[in-house]
Amino acid sequence: LSATGDFTVDTSTLKVDSTNNLVGVGTASPNSYNSNTNNFVIRDSGNGGMTISTGASNTGYVAFNDGEDTTIEGLIAYNQSNDVMSFRTAGTDDRLVIDGSGKVGIGTASPAKILDVNGNVQFGDGGGFDMNANGTRWQFSVGGTERMRIDALGRVGIGTTSPSQLLHVSSTGSAGILLEADSDNANEDHVGEIQITQDGGATYHKLGTNNDNHGYINVSEALIFERQGTEKMRMDNGGKLGIGTSSPAEILTLVASSGDCNLRMEGSAVRIKKSGVDWLSYDGANLKMSTGNSERARFNSSGRLLVSSTSELSPNARVFINANSNSTNPALNLKAATTTSSGSIVIFFAGDSDEVGSIGMSNLEQGTGVSYNTGSDARWKDVTGEARGLEVINNLNPVAFNWKKSGLSDEGLIAQEVQEHVPNIVKEGSNGYLQMDYGKLVTPLIKAVQELSAEVEQLKQQAHDKCEN
Repeated sequence: LSATGDFTVDTSTLKVDSTNNLVGVGTASPNSYNSNTNNFVIRDSGNGGMTISTGASNTGYVAFNDGEDTTIEGLIAYNQSNDVMSFRTAGTDDRLVIDGSGKVGIGTASPAKILDVNGNVQFGDGGGFDMNANGTRWQFSVGGTERMRIDALGRVGIGTTSPSQLLHVSSTGSAGILLEADSDNANEDHVGEIQITQDGGATYHKLGTNNDNHGYINVSEALIFERQGTEKMRMDNGGKLGIGTSSPAEILTLVASSGDCNLRMEGSAVRIKKSGVDWLSYDGANLKMSTGNSERARFNSSGRLLVSSTSELSPNARVFINANSNSTNPALNLKAATTTSSGSIVIFFAGDSDEVGSIGMSNLEQGTGVSYNTGSDARWKDVTGEARGLEVINNLNPVAFNWKKSGLSDEGLIAQEVQEHVPNIVKEGSNGYLQMDYGKLVTPLIKAVQELSAEVEQLKQQAHDKCEN
């Protein structure tokens, strides 16, 4: 059948527009449709379509070429033998494949999943992901820059192309991992948690927050802190914390591998408490020791020790013990190791570290008791003459008296009177009142006894001579 000019079948069943090289099925005016798509127009007032029917083992095609030659550049094909639809672009087959089970392959002719993409997937301006050519890693990019990678061993790198652990986060600036639970604040039972299990068993370690918004670390064994491959701190499963030791013996154990073992605490006030009560505290000036929430002793800022007192008396002493006037207990007890102990219990040193005196004890079981010793070695003395005896003793005025403050009766000497005759045994106290070292009267007493003894011997000799005559 051949025709010259337009060809029409039943007005609109088939229309060939020879002038514009257009074909219409179901329309007499194919030229009225979009000029880019009206070369072949199928029109139906209801459903419409076009069917390509092939043999049961053959393929139907819709082909596209560039018009300059017969090379097919684009192609839509359906293979009846395996029910696969494929698409060709730029002369390359299987750019997109849909198999009979509905699996879609992009860049692969044999999709293994519902969507199987072989190559880079990109969104917008450089965001996307791809698998490298040999399928050993996934790369995820944002803004044209790789941001995450999964390597062949399943290690995930964020900010690094060479992950060394299962999860490796790297950043030239700050880095962190945020777990946010209950962001809507609607269900307080939600928690954020990282769990580590051993061989899939029940033993696990936890790091997270509970539903009271409290952070916690929960481990079944010791919690170990290492630096550069060396253990530096450990909390054992009994709750004991060891720094510098893997075997803490106490709640807190500090061990220095070399040098001093220092513990530093800073603040306007530092306290060590037991059951909420201060036991040891430092307020920036005083180191205080307390029991029952009451201060018992302190080292003040001058390094002086005060016991049962928070203030000193003048003159200031290195140690001040407040015996409490309403107490019959002594201010200081010194106890020997055994009843047969001997030796000094208090030793006094001069500024040049020479021992100048002591309080000692010896053979306590035998009753020798306590001795008070004053330095008296001849190597310390330049003798200038004989000590005075009766000359001093006869000038002393022993009196009976009552102490004004207590009203108690006593006997003794008046320091002002003694000072006139033996000034070296009288000392003025910090309050201006005079004090006496009664022990230094022993020397003139000895001398006086010697003088009296000589007089007695002389009188005895005189009496003896008279009797012979």
